[in-house]
Amino acid sequence: MTRVAGLILAGGRSSRMGRDKSFVPLLGRRLIDHVLERLSPQVSALAISANDQTYGELGFPVLEDAQADRPGPLAGIAAGLVWARSVGADHLVTTPCDTPFLPVDLVSRLSPGPSVAESPGGLEPLFACWPVSAIEVLDAALERGDLAVYRLLQVLGARIVPCPASDPPWWLNLNAEAELQAAQARLGAGDG
Repeated sequence: MTRVAGLILAGGRSSRMGRDKSFVPLLGRRLIDHVLERLSPQVSALAISANDQTYGELGFPVLEDAQADRPGPLAGIAAGLVWARSVGADHLVTTPCDTPFLPVDLVSRLSPGPSVAESPGGLEPLFACWPVSAIEVLDAALERGDLAVYRLLQVLGARIVPCPASDPPWWLNLNAEAELQAAQARLGAGDG
């Protein structure tokens, strides 16, 4: 039986939002709270990839990048795979912290991996399932400076998993203030 852990990717700089987007309110709750609520019932263990230990207040392990220069999501995924192995999981499903509408069946769709979700607009490489055995491949890519998540998924032969359209879109990343305001207006939520 496949044991799947989950990782929320929250290690970015949130430069387009101008503040830590994980903690920005939507519908009266922080973006990361929406993601936690949707992902945690789907996995055997859950961690957050972040370079800020204030995320510890959420009650889940916080995994920092092993590299000091914050090379991007691939470094967070690599740390997540090491952690997933330590908790007895054989796969890790990843999702961004700013996607409050992610599918409640994402894990069952993606596992076993390697696999990557596909929206009607194309591949969504941060919505992926990684076998923990891929850690050596990720480490080698990081060592080379090859940081493209989608390229590594191709190297691993990831299965593409079409996920149907939804309203609001499950793949919607709220990266900027304008996107957040548009989502709130669309949902009739006022200003949060």
